[in-house]
Amino acid sequence: MAETVLFVSYDGVLGGPGRSQVLPYLLGYAAAGWRPVLLSYEKPDLLGDAPRREAVSGALEGAGIRWSVLPFRRAMARDLVAGLRAVRRLVEEERPAVLHARSYVPALLCDLAGRRHGAALLFDMRGFWPDERVDGGLWSRRHPLYLLWKRLERRLLRRAQGVAVLSLAGARVLREEGLVPERTPLEVVPCAADLDLFRPLPESEAAPALRPFLGKRVYSFLGSTGTWYLREEMLDFAAEAVREDPEARLLFLTEDPAGPVLEGLAARAVPADRFLVARASHAEVPRWIGISRAGVFFIRSCRSKKASCPTKLAEFLACGVPVVINDGIGDTADIVREARVGVVVDGFDGASGRRAREAVEALHAGPDLRGDCRREAECRFDVRSGSRTFLRLAARLASS
Repeated sequence: MAETVLFVSYDGVLGGPGRSQVLPYLLGYAAAGWRPVLLSYEKPDLLGDAPRREAVSGALEGAGIRWSVLPFRRAMARDLVAGLRAVRRLVEEERPAVLHARSYVPALLCDLAGRRHGAALLFDMRGFWPDERVDGGLWSRRHPLYLLWKRLERRLLRRAQGVAVLSLAGARVLREEGLVPERTPLEVVPCAADLDLFRPLPESEAAPALRPFLGKRVYSFLGSTGTWYLREEMLDFAAEAVREDPEARLLFLTEDPAGPVLEGLAARAVPADRFLVARASHAEVPRWIGISRAGVFFIRSCRSKKASCPTKLAEFLACGVPVVINDGIGDTADIVREARVGVVVDGFDGASGRRAREAVEALHAGPDLRGDCRREAECRFDVRSGSRTFLRLAARLASS
């Protein structure tokens, strides 16, 4: 009889991160003979998007995956109460062998309400979430919720039968600080990409809106630009590229409100015909970023980011696009330097940006930069590899 895994996700499956980092692992469980059950919190606006919901629902139903949905209310106390009831009900009905908890809130729910009938807890912790809240300016280190969640973090890491984290750097912190007992299996599963979807494309397949940018040097900024992303530094880099290079063009592909980016570009006097701010569905992203000279993202270097692995790194490399990044974010700098698939800036001033752009051009002068980027994605960031790791860990927990 097939084992059941209850997968709980607080950040949903309808949005971009959920589509790329939750759905493939659920499908991987199903393909390997498990019975996955998904409980996800979904934002009301995404729940109201009928085509999006039907597409995800169809994929889950086609794989035989049961899906229970809770509305994401942005009120954690109410979300926790609703989640406790839902997890308790699903555990009673499905009797899972493994509770796959994606991040801290699901891990707490599974620990409090799900560990009946001997189910094992797989704490797929992602990054260091309480510290991310502090580093993103949402909490202070004296905030009661920060202090509470740091205590809960220690409890959950002690009680979990298995732990997954996004980077080797994060895993080292967990072991060195004694947060994960030596007896507990600890796996690194970086944010990955669907390599069948994210792949190098010819310019002829670029999104129609990009036609004026074809043949230009396009610097692309993908995804979020807020919280711990260094938006001002990225805008400085973008403006300097346009100022110094008549062929430079800027693409901001984000679901964030466009206002801060537009205002920042206007304040830096970037001409309107030199940039484009747009949105795209997850499936369409490769058609937008594939023409890029480089993908650019700068992230605040802090303790929480040691455990980070930006999904956009996998997606750019899978599309054959090198990156320009800063140091101190998980394993990204080591990967980029060792594989020569991009540039790690040595600062955020104009001279550092100029050196980075020159280094990008030097990489493009090599024999097969696009192929190198793609091969690195295949080696490190294939979502199928991550799925195999989760399957191996879950099987170990179910049999222990």
